[in-house]
Amino acid sequence: STILIMSTVFLHLGQCGNQMGKALWEQVDDWYKHCQCGTTGTSLPFTLMDGTLPCLLVDSEVKVVRHCASGGILSKLVPPRFHHTGRRGCGSNWACGYFGTELKIESVMESMRKAIEKCDCYSGTVLFHSISGGTG
Repeated sequence: STILIMSTVFLHLGQCGNQMGKALWEQVDDWYKHCQCGTTGTSLPFTLMDGTLPCLLVDSEVKVVRHCASGGILSKLVPPRFHHTGRRGCGSNWACGYFGTELKIESVMESMRKAIEKCDCYSGTVLFHSISGGTG
């Protein structure tokens, strides 16, 4: 019999989105460690058949993504190919965030396409981001 997994892709945008996403995945991991199944890591909900989490970490600043992807569950489940950063942040410069940085949206969209293609039954995208605030 074939196992069909409902798949959702998670997109963490900016400092707020990355920090919220990291907190969520650590809570999910902690819950799974204490539930009756006692599993963690590659058996978390939403992981793909290869054990990775279809999650993209995107920010104009390297430091934010590096912090969120170091240690914890995201370091185990989100491969570096899904980390997208610019070379420098926008540092309270609204115009820099609005008019763009060297972060290439094309590479983010290509990673998004690849993550969706790995899904058995793509069910949508969950976006984590700041609604108000930030420089972008």
